[in-house]
Amino acid sequence: MYNVKDIQFVGKHDYDKASAENFASWNGKSFSVNIFKWELKSNKKEMKMGKCVVRVSGSPIVKDKVFAEAERIVNLLDEGQWDGRKSVTVK
Repeated sequence: MYNVKDIQFVGKHDYDKASAENFASWNGKSFSVNIFKWELKSNKKEMKMGKCVVRVSGSPIVKDKVFAEAERIVNLLDEGQWDGRKSVTVK
């Protein structure tokens, strides 16, 4: 995840891996990763997380596959090549 003070990344897509790993550790059935777009705060000096663009979900057993898929989707979104799906399930 980018530093909120680095406004050069406004418009880029990202996800909060630490938060998702924490959720995966205490929820036994499934967890999800929220992919969002960085937006500029009203003070024009910091970034904030935007709305969820794509949600990647899966079992904590396949946590590494879920994060790999989230990273792939972030790259596709930044390149403008994502197919438009709002949710992806990794099995």
